[in-house]
Amino acid sequence: MNKNELKMQFIMASLLLGAFFFTSGCATLITGTSQNIAISSKPPNAQVRVETVGGVEVASGETPFSVTLRRKDEYMVIISMPGYREARIQIRKEFNPIAILSAAAGLFGAFIDLATGAAWNLTPERIEVTLVEVTDSSHPEAMVTIIYEGGLKRVIEVPLVSNH
Repeated sequence: MNKNELKMQFIMASLLLGAFFFTSGCATLITGTSQNIAISSKPPNAQVRVETVGGVEVASGETPFSVTLRRKDEYMVIISMPGYREARIQIRKEFNPIAILSAAAGLFGAFIDLATGAAWNLTPERIEVTLVEVTDSSHPEAMVTIIYEGGLKRVIEVPLVSNH
């Protein structure tokens, strides 16, 4: 083998290796490892606490509120206001279809997406809560509007957790 053939083989191997790593972790590159969640309430200015499922607080503020969360964890959103019942909404992770591209490119890409959390989407991505006054015993639930990715809207009544 002459010097030019070795050089050409080295270039080809480098290009193939580069293509392998470039196509690996597609979801990590396209959708990222974190996601923005929007939270609002009626009445506004309610206290918001976002915790991991294990109970560790990761963010807090007042509605309207926006928080960027790591895709690889699940969360509990607690919305409260004096004189109103507390509302709790769970944010779950669901498979991110973009991660299929990584799996098609090889196990390395799938591993990257799983390790970084990019293989998941958080849902709901938008939460709108209508808090119920404590004195209003005819409505033991809070009205929660959950807006899923793609704009699909669903209104549900969520049983409230008593703090007593």
